[in-house]
Order: sequence, then C-alpha cells, then structure tokens
Amino acid sequence: MKYFLLFLLLFACISLHGEAGINLPVDTPVQARLITTLPFHQFVDGVLLVRACIARDGDTTLTKDTLNFILDTGSGGISLDSTTAAALHLPLSPSDVVIHGIGGSRTVPFVYNMSLLLPNLRVDHLSFHVNNYEMISALYGIHIDGIIGYSFLSQYIVRVDYDQQKIWVYAPGEFHYPEKGFLLKPLFAGIPIIHETLSNNRQQVKSFFFSIQEPASVCC
Repeated sequence: MKYFLLFLLLFACISLHGEAGINLPVDTPVQARLITTLPFHQFVDGVLLVRACIARDGDTTLTKDTLNFILDTGSGGISLDSTTAAALHLPLSPSDVVIHGIGGSRTVPFVYNMSLLLPNLRVDHLSFHVNNYEMISALYGIHIDGIIGYSFLSQYIVRVDYDQQKIWVYAPGEFHYPEKGFLLKPLFAGIPIIHETLSNNRQQVKSFFFSIQEPASVCC
C-alpha cells in the first residue's frame, strides 16, 4: 500500500512537472500595419477634404481623374455626386434605399462594383450611392465629387492628425492609442453613436451621432 501511494505521489509530481515544462502556443495579437498616408485639406468649419480616384472593379480606366472627397464618420456608406457620375458615364441602378439629410429624405440610385484608389491602397467591391452635392460644392467653393464614410472606415484603422494635416491608414490589428485624450466607445449602426450625459437642471442621457464633418457643436 505504501508503494502504491508513493507511486501515485511520484506520478502526480512528474505530471505536474511535465505540464509546467510544456510551452503551449500563445496567441500573439496581430499589430496594426501601416498601409498608407495621405494629406488632407481642412476647411474653416473643420470638414476634411481628401483626393482620391475611382475605377470599376478589376479596371483602371477611371484612375486618371482625381476627385475631391469629404471624409466623414457621419456618412453611413460612400457616395458620388450626381454630376460626377454623369461626367464619368457611370451606369446608375435604381434602389429602394432612403438617405436622410438636412435637405430631407430621398431614395438614391447606386453605382455598383466600384473601387476607391488612394496612394498604395485600392479598396474594391464598393457600392456608391449617388446624390446631388451642388449645395455642398457651392458652400466650399470647390466641386465636391463625393463623401467617404462607413464603407471605407469600417475596413481600416484611420488616424487623423489635424496638426500635420495627415491621415494614416492601418490594416486592422492591435493599435496603441496616445496616452492623453479621451477614449470613446461608440455603438456602430453605419454611423457611430455615442451615449453621453448632459447636465442642466437635471441630468439626461442622450444619444449623439459622431461626425467629424460637422462643426464643433452638440445638437440634441
């Protein structure tokens, strides 16, 4: 019996030692990889303008035309101006999709199977909805060809440096944020939604769309 107990204890010690000595593989987080950098122009009210090209998937016939795009986290997709789409002879497909804006709500057509071309980065399989941006172009004194929103931003980590007026685009992965500042954790429903508490006569929890296109203000 003593030998049996001794054997069990010895076996347990060997097992524990063996388990401790095994180097099990540890999942190493994939670091975010820098893909490209690009400059932007900032208008007086904070709106960001970037230059990019478009093409049909698997083609480069439209890349000679560099277009003006507004970068906006408040856009639930990606879009083209109707006059730009007409000038490039892009085929429009009707849809039942309704977009909502300051000017009201309307159904919009789409241009499917398109690519967005940035320096050292091509984003394929995009569906551009087409809208009239004549009013926006008149406001900024430059033709606005489209708006880049969630369809692009949801695929990458995008870092915006307002001091250097430069944008860094990273492949998804572990990303180290600067130590200073505030970390927001929005909900995503095409547009980032942030829940914050407002203090006036009484505290109220409100939901806000987070849009870098809008001037620095809060609307309830």
